[in-house]
Amino acid sequence: MGNSHLLIGILQRELAAANLTYADVGKVIGTSEKQAAHAVSSGTIRLAEIDEILKLLGMDLDDLLWEISASTQSACDRTGRLDHK
Repeated sequence: MGNSHLLIGILQRELAAANLTYADVGKVIGTSEKQAAHAVSSGTIRLAEIDEILKLLGMDLDDLLWEISASTQSACDRTGRLDHK
């Protein structure tokens, strides 16, 4: 899994853990629920929109990058490989 897919997966996991919906995301990024769901799931979401979602989650970019790093490290630990495919 590439880092962009990992980033999207972490955002989706954090949204679910916070009981937030794509309707909530749509409100903070100025789109409909359907457009927000598509942007997140397809990976076409803009960095400014990710920043708004992180604010909604009470996180910042450093938190998200740490989650990506931790997930990547965990995958390396499980596979014994540097890549995380």
